[in-house]
Amino acid sequence: MTDLDPPITFRVIPLRPATPRPQPDATLPPEPPARPAGPYPLPATTADALHAWAAIRSGATLDPHRAYLMHLVAQAIEGGLIYSVQLRAHVLHALGDLLSDEQRGRTDQHHRTEGGIIGLEIHLAREQLRFDAQQRRADAPLHVGQRLGTLIWHDLKRTLACEITHISGAQVTLTGRREVSVTADAQYIEDARARTRGPAARDTPTRPL
Repeated sequence: MTDLDPPITFRVIPLRPATPRPQPDATLPPEPPARPAGPYPLPATTADALHAWAAIRSGATLDPHRAYLMHLVAQAIEGGLIYSVQLRAHVLHALGDLLSDEQRGRTDQHHRTEGGIIGLEIHLAREQLRFDAQQRRADAPLHVGQRLGTLIWHDLKRTLACEITHISGAQVTLTGRREVSVTADAQYIEDARARTRGPAARDTPTRPL
């Protein structure tokens, strides 16, 4: 090092944990469900767990234990526990005596899942929260500035990065990528949103407008 070389200095920068970002699938209900009585009705197999949550997705009544499980999962996500291992550990601790030791270790020998059967239940509760959030967004009134993303129209063509730029009575104007403009009524747009969420989104080749 010569006299012309700049001195080497080190600066210690304190690292702070990142502030958890709000999760769109973690909306807590206005009134948290009461802690249920009795053991959690944990299915014996992976198939039984999938069947139980599929029934809930189709409109079956949510039993008290699974309602409470969804509350715990939403609470964990709201607190920033977005990684599966952390979230599962938090929920298992919160469930406490609702789970026996046998239930905590229960697995399906034919269809193993991470965390066993209860791990699958926690995952499916999170998926149900995400589904409910999507339904709420779909049911919300359209408004100027709302971003709808990609939409698939009746002719199976797509408009990318759609945003509502104008509403006049029943007519809604969308602007998409490349300044593509589409004007349609709310039902036509809702049909496009449903088509985008359905099988058409997977089976239709990308043909953006």
